[in-house]
Amino acid sequence: MTEVGSTLEAGGTPEDWLPRLPSPALFLALAFALGEGIIGEGTASPHERFRLVPALIVAGALSLLAGAILLRLERDRLAVPATLTGLILAGAAAALLFAFRFPPDHVSHLKSWGVDVGRPVSLEGSLETDCILTPTGCEFDLEVTALRLGSRELQTHPASGRIRVQVAAARATASSAGTALELRSGDRVQAMMRLHRPHVALNPGSFDFRERAANIDDLYWEGTVEDPAQLHRLSNGRAPAAGRVIESVRARLRRAIDLLYPPWSAEGRDGAVLKAILLGDRTALDSATIDHFRVTGLYHLLVIAGLHVGLIAALVLGLLRLLGFRRRWRSSILLTILLAYALVVEQRAPTLRATLMLVIFILAQFLDRDHSALNSVGLAALVLLLTRPAWLFESGFQLSFAAALLIICLAAPILRISLQPYRNALLHLEDVERDTALTPRQAQFRLDLRMLVSVLQRSSALLNRHPAIAGRLVVWPPRLALWAAGMVMFSAILQVGLLLPMVEQFHRVTLAGVGLNALALPLMGVLLALAIPTVLLAIAAPSAAAWPAKLLTVAFHALFAVAEWPHLPTWLSYRVPPPPTWVAVGFAVSLVALAVSLGRHSLASGASLLAFAIFALTLAFAPFAPAVQSGAFEVTALDCGGGEAAFLALPDRSTVLIGAGGTGRGRPEFTAAKRWDPGENIVSPYLWSRRIKSLDVVVVTSVGGNVDGFLSILANFRVGELWFRDSDAGVASILEEAGRRGVRIRAISPGDILRLGATVFEILAPSAPAPGAAVGATPLIIRVTTGDATALVAGSASIHAQQRILESSRGARTLILANGHQTLVWALGRNVPSAAGIPVANRPEAGVREDYNLTESSLLDSRLFATDRDGAITVEIKGRAVRIWGFRESAFRDLTDGAAAAKP
Repeated sequence: MTEVGSTLEAGGTPEDWLPRLPSPALFLALAFALGEGIIGEGTASPHERFRLVPALIVAGALSLLAGAILLRLERDRLAVPATLTGLILAGAAAALLFAFRFPPDHVSHLKSWGVDVGRPVSLEGSLETDCILTPTGCEFDLEVTALRLGSRELQTHPASGRIRVQVAAARATASSAGTALELRSGDRVQAMMRLHRPHVALNPGSFDFRERAANIDDLYWEGTVEDPAQLHRLSNGRAPAAGRVIESVRARLRRAIDLLYPPWSAEGRDGAVLKAILLGDRTALDSATIDHFRVTGLYHLLVIAGLHVGLIAALVLGLLRLLGFRRRWRSSILLTILLAYALVVEQRAPTLRATLMLVIFILAQFLDRDHSALNSVGLAALVLLLTRPAWLFESGFQLSFAAALLIICLAAPILRISLQPYRNALLHLEDVERDTALTPRQAQFRLDLRMLVSVLQRSSALLNRHPAIAGRLVVWPPRLALWAAGMVMFSAILQVGLLLPMVEQFHRVTLAGVGLNALALPLMGVLLALAIPTVLLAIAAPSAAAWPAKLLTVAFHALFAVAEWPHLPTWLSYRVPPPPTWVAVGFAVSLVALAVSLGRHSLASGASLLAFAIFALTLAFAPFAPAVQSGAFEVTALDCGGGEAAFLALPDRSTVLIGAGGTGRGRPEFTAAKRWDPGENIVSPYLWSRRIKSLDVVVVTSVGGNVDGFLSILANFRVGELWFRDSDAGVASILEEAGRRGVRIRAISPGDILRLGATVFEILAPSAPAPGAAVGATPLIIRVTTGDATALVAGSASIHAQQRILESSRGARTLILANGHQTLVWALGRNVPSAAGIPVANRPEAGVREDYNLTESSLLDSRLFATDRDGAITVEIKGRAVRIWGFRESAFRDLTDGAAAAKP
């Protein structure tokens, strides 16, 4: 909240060393970020681009030197572009150097050392964090010090780097599991573990978890200790160091929260949210809570950012004022508390941004310097980008700085112009002489209020004897109304201003957030005011914290009531695809133009506001045609990590989704906590990348454990029809949700023939289920025929069943077979399969031919397409042209006879 007040007011005196720019630090940060952004978009390999570093450093240094000399010579018009050019070159050099930050002994180079990462590896190291409980065991960060390539007696090899280790305690004996879970920060351990890179779905639109882990967290590998008996403590934690003390404080705070709200109790959700808002630890949050906060536009409350830091700073300053501390002492104590808090909580860009801005403000007060909020934003951005250039592409960094700029450049000026005059008019209402310093409208407002005070005094003898009470009765209602109006306007400006990054990164439009944030922000202030002393009391005197914890529970219930607003209309929170580039650029440019012209040029402000409104409405309604060709038949098998999902685009531009991904290869603790949903995390991003908002048909294949995947598809897209089998177990909840959303439901059975335009769907009888298999576990096989092209979507059917269906499909000019085992093989010829699927084992081509009874002459190209290697695989048939490609650039084949077709 302090960001809205005087702490972050826009404006400020221009700095002497860059006089042509009103907020020089901001422009320097923008130039540095521009350099990082340009070099980050390069297509050449990092080693090729690294050759540019010496030239960039020399050119940047010369540009900065030229800027300093020109400034000394008072040639300001030349000094400014020279300085900005130097910062652009410096940003480019920093981005290139960041890619080579790991030393030669870092674990990211394991493969170059000849280590077979497909087999368990023995590692030694020290715990950077305590072993934190997860639904499947525990998790900790290990700072590696040594690597063993053989038995424990062999000589160790020095190594460095951090690995996030998951210990599957659920598979261990009680004694070994207890040993793993009792590990503390600083303990030296040796463990045999399997290393793997964070999983990335190789589909268009998928979020790159692997790149984020490496660039933001310096986590190149994740490790899994499958048996805790293979995890040995070599020594206990060493003498307390800075890191050990910080982790010890974190651990005590977590234990205090668990004591107040045990994770296994009914109040466990309160504790999970409290860890998120106080420590930035979101590992204990369940998917339902996360979804509720996202749908209502309140998820930012679960992420420590400027709001939390500002509220804590306001609470500390208020307490220090009550205790009678003078200004400098208040600032010193607040500075110490802010720095300590920033060390204890998660080291994320939003937290560090808010802390740095407040630190800059406090230091400016100590030095008796004018404070420019835009300069504070620029200095904070420069510090963060110099420390870690990859933050420029991280959503938390972008949203945090975008919110800060919106508050400074739009929210604060608009509130100051519209509401602040009336707040000023309410001060000292009895002082008539103040009227002369106000505008006629404000003076008339004060006269009206005085008349109302007179009416109240005449109507009551008590109020006549106590005119101050009558004055308060008149003044406080408009003050509350102005405060409420300010909260709504503040929330609306932020919600609309952040529409572009929310749509680009999260594909969500949340109109409900405008009103609900106005309710939630005051609740958040109350909750933090109660939570901080309650948790500290739980550490010092646990028994004394019981009653404050009950009061804190009431605050949590109020916050959850807002976050779980009952019967929220769909149009208040919905999903949309990302916009075209011209819409994104138009939105950003019009928003900047509005901020620059606000209060300066009324005509420019009006034109900018109109343009901004048009682009904002375009973003919100997303009236963009889906990227689906007319007259083409397309089948895309998505990389679902072992699950199945096939997207079909028919010649009449109808769209069909068969399957929703399966359980996939999400992190085990996420899957156990229902935080990994392939429908949300894999299938939906792909469809949004095609700008698809509706699906004509969704086919529920074998449900298995993927009910959530189909529910996400129904929630994220307008679905015309839902096809399902009566025998599928677990389909009831899917049908209930489909009925609630008005989706037409159609039961299908083997032998059914359905039509969608000119395309025919045949439900083929699958092979008999294995003995003891669950009802509905037999995979569904669907034959799709349009013109002389046929596609078989075989799910995870056996090779025998697929071969039998292939035999019945002879006669099709082009045939595609896609199954659910993440591999697609293709061939071309008349009366033979033109594309066929095999199990995940990546069998050699000879094995494929043998399985599917294909001869050498039937294969014009023996290229094996595998989704786990090539990514999402698309086969497109348009007229006589047949093309197949994978998500990765190397996976492309043109099968068109006599002509070369361009890759899309």
